[in-house]
Amino acid sequence: MAEVQALVDGGAEPAKLARFIGAHAAEPDALLARKTALYVLKGVAAVDARLAALIQAAATDSVAPEADPLWPELVDALSEAWTSQNSAAGRRRMLRERDPRLRRLLVASMARYAGSSRGLSNLTNSERRALRAELQSLHPKVPPEVRADIDATVPKLVHDSHVRD
Repeated sequence: MAEVQALVDGGAEPAKLARFIGAHAAEPDALLARKTALYVLKGVAAVDARLAALIQAAATDSVAPEADPLWPELVDALSEAWTSQNSAAGRRRMLRERDPRLRRLLVASMARYAGSSRGLSNLTNSERRALRAELQSLHPKVPPEVRADIDATVPKLVHDSHVRD
């Protein structure tokens, strides 16, 4: 915790918080400190810096996502960072990402964002249709946990006459 406090006292730079979260992923005793660093990172005002740092934090390969107790919170934090202004870039990155771990993060977070009330209100009908097709194309390429996120979201991405096109 002292290391996280030093990071916060030093300005809570997103990249440093991300490095801390990723570097200690294999240390069960560091979970509380990692959660604290993630909480601070979620408060970073600059969305682009937060997005980049969250992706960086998840990039560690020292532990599998299913073995990392912080993984679901990383996915949720990234899903909360998507907006109508950055989701198109996020979708492009999701489609071209070669690293299976990062693709998993991006697909799960985008599915959760798109299936949320916020995502559904932010996305136009054409964006919904495109994202639905993209998620369906990625479905066989991701682990079962991420498929469940896709399966829960795809039905929500149908045409809605109350959404702008």
